[in-house]
Amino acid sequence: QKTAGQCGNGIVESGSLGNGVSYSETCDGGSCCDNCQLLQNTCNGHGTCVSATECNCAAGYSGSQCQYSDAVTCNSRGTVNENGTCSCTADSLGNWQQLAHVASTNINLAGSHYANGYGTPGSGNVWIKPCGTFSNLGSGSVVHIRVTMGSVIDIFYPSGSNSLCDMLQDDTKHIWYNPSSFSFVTPSYHGSLLGGSTNYYPSSVDGRRYLSFWGGSSYRGCCHARSSLFNAPVDTAAWNQDFDIYVRTVQDWTGPQCQYSSSATCGSKGKAQADGTCRDCYPGLYGPQCQNQCNCVLANSESIVCSASGACTCKSGYSGRRCECSTGQYHTGSTCTACHTTCMTCSGPSSNECTSCIAGYALDGTRCVLSATAVTSTAGGVTTGNTATISGRTLQVTKRTSTSWLRVEYNDNFRSLTSTSTSACNWEVLFNGASCPSGRVSGTRYSTSSQNWRRPGTIVGYCRGLSAGTVTLTVRVSQYSGYGCESETGWNGKAFTLEAVEMEPDNPSTTGSFTQALGPGGLYAKLGTGTVSGSNRAATGRTVTFTKKRSDTVMRFLYYDNMRASGTVNSCSWEIQIDGSTCSSNELRTTVYQEPSDNPLHFRTFVGYCSAVSAGSHTAQVYVKNTPGVSSASCYTGWPGIDSYVLEAREVSLNDEPVRYASGFEQEDNRNSGEITGRVVSITKNSTATALRFVYSDNLAAEASSGQHACKWTILIDGQPCQSSDIASQQYHSSAQYNRKGTTLVGYCTNVPTGPHSITVSVSAVSGYSCDARTGWKQTWTLEVSEVALL
Repeated sequence: QKTAGQCGNGIVESGSLGNGVSYSETCDGGSCCDNCQLLQNTCNGHGTCVSATECNCAAGYSGSQCQYSDAVTCNSRGTVNENGTCSCTADSLGNWQQLAHVASTNINLAGSHYANGYGTPGSGNVWIKPCGTFSNLGSGSVVHIRVTMGSVIDIFYPSGSNSLCDMLQDDTKHIWYNPSSFSFVTPSYHGSLLGGSTNYYPSSVDGRRYLSFWGGSSYRGCCHARSSLFNAPVDTAAWNQDFDIYVRTVQDWTGPQCQYSSSATCGSKGKAQADGTCRDCYPGLYGPQCQNQCNCVLANSESIVCSASGACTCKSGYSGRRCECSTGQYHTGSTCTACHTTCMTCSGPSSNECTSCIAGYALDGTRCVLSATAVTSTAGGVTTGNTATISGRTLQVTKRTSTSWLRVEYNDNFRSLTSTSTSACNWEVLFNGASCPSGRVSGTRYSTSSQNWRRPGTIVGYCRGLSAGTVTLTVRVSQYSGYGCESETGWNGKAFTLEAVEMEPDNPSTTGSFTQALGPGGLYAKLGTGTVSGSNRAATGRTVTFTKKRSDTVMRFLYYDNMRASGTVNSCSWEIQIDGSTCSSNELRTTVYQEPSDNPLHFRTFVGYCSAVSAGSHTAQVYVKNTPGVSSASCYTGWPGIDSYVLEAREVSLNDEPVRYASGFEQEDNRNSGEITGRVVSITKNSTATALRFVYSDNLAAEASSGQHACKWTILIDGQPCQSSDIASQQYHSSAQYNRKGTTLVGYCTNVPTGPHSITVSVSAVSGYSCDARTGWKQTWTLEVSEVALL
């Protein structure tokens, strides 16, 4: 636009106004220059020229030259902005239009059912007849459907092109809608029966409250659940009334040019986004345009909903993209393939591809290692007395389920002494201050007045019937009825170990036995009480049947019981035989030798391995016999009434599990100091977050011709004791004794660095005492080390 004084009378003025706009006109005196007219293309015909660079655009247009329009740029679905972007019209809801009125005479109540509380619905259905008269809703329609029956209102979307009848009857063909003005609930009951309602049926009708349901993969039609008077007869009158079906349209647009909609972009199956993708897909659908079906296996899944990648949420015990695989499997293409035996779920077959672990194991990165809640400590020192809670022996366990069992081991130094003729002290592990509800986890030591011995021992037991949550383990000592007891627990700084492992039984209802799939095969345990007198016979009840699944594994056995040898020459042996025969790779035998005047009956634990067991079903049995090479003795097994025995068989894969062991038979070593011959195990520790667990089972004796004597057997790691806690067995005798007894040491070391390590056992005198040691007399020895995650 030119200003006055720039134009002359009759002079043609021409030039450019910029932005491609030119002018050319003849002025009639100076006044004409105040109203120069632009060419027709100025403002693209959609506005008035304001300056060489500015237009005043008409409604529906925008931009410096009015080059953008609501109709073209935004597809008539929004308002165009100055920069050419669009502000799309907000979602709009049409008015409700009545689609159908269903009279009560067209409702079929024959065989009607309802959800009784949260129990199983009855058979039959409540549905409209004739169903097929309703029309198709139309492909790609974005609509809301409302069903009104009295004060009960349900609103939902169809999931595609379905007849109204199909949509109402099948929960995979609709989604419940919950506008802010309503208060919906969408419970998921049995058989994927889904429902939703704005309001409960008014209690003023008959004092009850109702909730309506439409659809369901197992039960078609509608039913209702009572929240009170659940056992009342089916109230058909509550549904024997007319209802109406309404429909309304829904429009939503988004994107830079408002080119995306839930209808066109998402097929009415989700909410369109500005980038052309969809979110909030209907339950059972996923993908950028909600185009894929989740296809979750409903019986194994928490719901029909899956993640944005199509992964379903599986119930406990199931895995796979669609929850189609059971525990211990993963999905490969169209099949379920076995995970590594330590994995509950996994991404592949190896031991380093676990995503969760079976009971008794914990995830360490992507591998599963043995797990336990345990403490090895010198806390609490020594506790004396005939009835006392043992100081420092406390462990808290977080129990995940109510059906699981706790497997417990407790290792310490024990003494049972009395000023009278006999003594019997009982040490019991308590659970939240009480005995185990399924039977005591305890061990008894009976001694005569002359037996002032301090000896190590390990109590083993299983406890079932404990609730989920925090369980506190403590230890209490008491005198056995009819006997004296001057107990002493702990001695000379020896560390105790208190350990609990949560185990999930294959059959939670069992009582006298325990079986759990564990590692490559399983853990099998027989539990019981009762005594056995005599030798050269099977120990009644001490039998466990197991199935070995693989030929490349070994069997680990544990036997816990009370054992005694008495007589002129007192030596008895307890052997674990397999299918009635001695293990051909390594005899599994523990031995007790006593002086002729002694008559102790002590709890003892034995651990051994057999590598010569074939795959298949087998039976392990304890046999009591006179020790070979020693004259006959009076053998006694068990303690009457209170202590339970345990016989375990467990399949172990040395290739797949972080467990290593060494074992031998009758490898006697009589040195008084230094490392014991043969007791050597090598292991490579893989994680900084784990601990090393040690088990050392052997025949140990501290002997001397006179005076007090005490010997100590210590676990060494690369030639040094454990830095976190000294792991050792100590024996003390107050006078000349020649007593050789099988015993088992258990302990944890928590500060061992990663890498290879050599584990050995050394013997030495306890400070201030003499020591004449004897190790490995007529018995199987086992040194075991495993990498364990402490919970």
